[in-house]
Amino acid sequence: MNNKQSKATRSKKKPNRPVPRKRNASDTVAVLDHFEDVSPNGDGWIARCPAHDDNTPSLSIKKNGSGKWLFHCFAGCEFEEIIEAAAVPRKLINISFEPPIEAKYDYRDENDKLLFQVIRKKGKKFVQRQPDGVDGWIYNLRSVRRVPYKLNLLLEANPGQRVYLAEGEKDADRLVAEGLLGTTLPGGAGKWRNEYEEYFADRHVVILPDNDQAGKQGAEQIAENLHSRVLSLRVLSLPDLPEGGDVSDFFDNGGTKTQLRDLTKECPKWSPGQPKVSERRSVSNEIQNVLPFPTEAFPACLQRLITEGEAAYSCPSDFFGVTLLSVLGAAIGQTFQIQLKPGYVQSAAVFSAIVARPGDRKSPVLECVTGPAYELNHQLEESYHAELKDYEKARKESDEKEGLEHPKRSQFVTTDATLESLTSLLCENPRGLLFAQDELSGWTRALGQYKGGRGNDRQKWLSLWSNSSETINRKSQDPLVLKRPFVCVTGCIQPDMLGELVDRRGREDGFMHRVLVAYPDPVPVRWTDDCISDETMDEYRKLFFALVGNELDTRSYCEQTLRMTQRAKTVWRRWADKHCEELNDGHNHLRGVWSKLEAYCGRLALILHRCRYVSGETKSRDVDSGSIESAVMLIEYFKSHAQRVYQLMRRDGDDTRIGKSIRWIRSEGGCVTVRQVQRAGIVGVNSSSTARVLLEDLAEAGFGTFQQGKRKDSLSFILNAT
Repeated sequence: MNNKQSKATRSKKKPNRPVPRKRNASDTVAVLDHFEDVSPNGDGWIARCPAHDDNTPSLSIKKNGSGKWLFHCFAGCEFEEIIEAAAVPRKLINISFEPPIEAKYDYRDENDKLLFQVIRKKGKKFVQRQPDGVDGWIYNLRSVRRVPYKLNLLLEANPGQRVYLAEGEKDADRLVAEGLLGTTLPGGAGKWRNEYEEYFADRHVVILPDNDQAGKQGAEQIAENLHSRVLSLRVLSLPDLPEGGDVSDFFDNGGTKTQLRDLTKECPKWSPGQPKVSERRSVSNEIQNVLPFPTEAFPACLQRLITEGEAAYSCPSDFFGVTLLSVLGAAIGQTFQIQLKPGYVQSAAVFSAIVARPGDRKSPVLECVTGPAYELNHQLEESYHAELKDYEKARKESDEKEGLEHPKRSQFVTTDATLESLTSLLCENPRGLLFAQDELSGWTRALGQYKGGRGNDRQKWLSLWSNSSETINRKSQDPLVLKRPFVCVTGCIQPDMLGELVDRRGREDGFMHRVLVAYPDPVPVRWTDDCISDETMDEYRKLFFALVGNELDTRSYCEQTLRMTQRAKTVWRRWADKHCEELNDGHNHLRGVWSKLEAYCGRLALILHRCRYVSGETKSRDVDSGSIESAVMLIEYFKSHAQRVYQLMRRDGDDTRIGKSIRWIRSEGGCVTVRQVQRAGIVGVNSSSTARVLLEDLAEAGFGTFQQGKRKDSLSFILNAT
């Protein structure tokens, strides 16, 4: 008989359950009175577990120093089961009950060995856990092999049998109950991993997404990764489902196995060129749907930072995740590079930008994520002043002043976008710099600050991204020579200012292609009492400084080259082949972006692997397959956001900032002054200098000309006749 008993059975067996003592009794005695055969055991007690037929006491009860009650059943009973069976009042143990477990789904390997388990709690809360080898559980899937649900059924089935890939375990079970070959993947929508491909190769696959945006986007992600490996692939959106409905709802509403098969036959085969599942019913002028940020690509400590930060700041998780990539890349700097093949290496340099509206909480997120970077800046400054003090003291006390060397100031973060200033800093800090700016439109404006936009500063930044050696000539001074310069960029930009990332004259110079742009869907801003815990921030800070290393002097570093493990090379090659197919098979207006994403995949893999290594998640010094797979997840994410951003930028000129400015000037009679522009409320124009730059943009683009006003300092802009 199963050692777990129903509540009713337990009630019959033990009708005389001890009654809690009165309120004036001690809490400890009041809690222990709910258990049978209680006796002291070390620093706690041992008792019979009320959640199973416990002839020999197997329940350990303890109370830690902070007053928290700890219950552990050596037979494996869950905490909620123990407390419910013992009828312990919640107020006595001062803890909120976790929702009860409604279902457990086992993921087993080819030999029926349990790899991990997904449990569903009341309220559709899902938790993943793995056996700890001692009749207990570890509540994460680190280092666990991931396989499809009901793997044995999949392997035993005829290869010609159609496989239905649902979004959840409940739906897979329902498909099997209906006599179909059903499976799912751990984690739900958007959790594709490349190692799943081998289980579906050379099969007929039907993906059944849930009827919501996440489900459709997740189905699209699976289809894009799987289509080249299967005999046929269909993405079937079931009819008449409620919002969030699934294949179980289809059957509950009267659908049959025969109807599902007929719908499958009518569904066209999926191909890369057809409209995305998530867009098929969208209006043509709606913006491109994007993938959610893949938080799981990061090590656990950073996942906690992103998750807690998202709740604390009431913002998309993208704000934290994308900014982290640049900050962590800067922490690595020139100390490591990744070899993708002999003669082809990539650094950890990342240029990233968050597109968000004013008031979307992007600025406080930037301040939070760059916190350790500014702490490092402060330490470097303190160290410099201490060395300077010792130097001044030595000069006063020593007779041999010629042998004394003046200390050099080191720096890690800068907000100065002018190229000459940045170049000087890079010469002094060859390990690398982080350039962080709240509004990145100021970055692009500074590229031609002293040359009316007609200089070659943008081309110099292209070299900085590529870590290419550069020589900067200066008037009346020696040239600045940069050997493999390193800089990471991060910041924010408003949607109406996206055009600032493009060359003023509309030239396609590849500058924007080098920027990883994320444009997440906005979330409602609300007040919340949630905060990022001190433990989480401390973990992030420790990881950041572990990447930096013990030597804070940014002039001193040792560059090391990491290679890929054999398995990682296989995963890389598979992704690279697919990526090249996309590059050759369309995306003409995104070809420049796609071409840079290959390098970025290597860069992100390097960053993620170093984070995993210093945090103890991997012992492999060389980049392993897990890091490559996580980088691929991020690249697919950035691809979807690039499509959204470039779609917006390719819209009719009337929807752009330039178009709006032209319409306004036309409404003013076709002739305006700088002061009028400054007062017009145009996005990004908040001073006479920004107003003048806007008019310079219009003039250089051929929309009009400047004319000297009556006063020497007044200029008018005259719009060309159309």
